[in-house]
Amino acid sequence: GEWIAGELDAARLSPGRAAGVVTVAVPRAHLVLKRVTIPALRESSPDLIPAVRLAVARQLSISAEGAVVDFIVLSDDGPPTPGVTVLAAALPAERARWYKELASAAGFKAPRLVPRACALAALLAEPAERAGAPLVGVLPGPGSVEVLVMEGGRLASVRAADHPAPAPDASAEA
Repeated sequence: GEWIAGELDAARLSPGRAAGVVTVAVPRAHLVLKRVTIPALRESSPDLIPAVRLAVARQLSISAEGAVVDFIVLSDDGPPTPGVTVLAAALPAERARWYKELASAAGFKAPRLVPRACALAALLAEPAERAGAPLVGVLPGPGSVEVLVMEGGRLASVRAADHPAPAPDASAEA
């Protein structure tokens, strides 16, 4: 966090930082993702948030206590059988605390945590809707790559794969 603060100061990006919120794109490896269908509810229902949190807590392989849970709606089935399918992401409490401490040390308020694939989906939503056809986004990272498919401006599918770090180039050291 202190290194980040120093780099922001060096780039003269520090004014107002203490009042600002930082968005952190969380890698897939730090999250537990669950596709959950909540029957008999609609996207606009005020009961959707607690229903998703309860459904995810029952399925988690990590402790649900203190875990940060959020979701995006994948589909909202209309009549005659209403139901909402969501992609829920759970971040373990310990990792959420680490991101909060990192942001604080860098001079920010509590961070806004967003799965990396959802951050890319937000950037691709408008072009995907205009395309009128499925759109594929690829998000490479230092130890993984995430691939997502957008349909009609909405996230339809996400997959992630780990990849090994490249071997050091011996000729570059000579």
